[in-house]
Amino acid sequence: MLSTINKKLIPMKGHYFLWNAGTGPVVPFLSTYAKQLGFSSSTVGVMYTVMPFMGMLAKPLFGAIADRYRCQKIIFLAFILVTAGAFLATFYSPTIEPERKIHFSCDNSITALDTCVNNVTVSDCTEEILQTHFDNNITRCH
Repeated sequence: MLSTINKKLIPMKGHYFLWNAGTGPVVPFLSTYAKQLGFSSSTVGVMYTVMPFMGMLAKPLFGAIADRYRCQKIIFLAFILVTAGAFLATFYSPTIEPERKIHFSCDNSITALDTCVNNVTVSDCTEEILQTHFDNNITRCH
């Protein structure tokens, strides 16, 4: 028994084929790219958690709007352009400078350990300060 092809759906099938062929190779690497830009793992995880839920809510919502106002093509093309713009914007995203937690320097017989604990900068390498901030784990500077 031969199956028949609904020729009216060929443009839509072609769209989804090309759409998934274009976004499929890119989306799995967005998390790696976000990490290279300096985003934390929790931020990337939140983004990948929110994206499917937003898609799940947006598709029926904008589908209903398109059906109500009979502007399917306009909304369809608008969201293709928005998605293309979002992917293009990732190339121009600035990197986030990582916060420096500890800086250790030794020059001219002076050893300095600068630590940021609760937004308080500690500049001297003394046992008292290190004991109060690091629960009796002592670092000695020689």
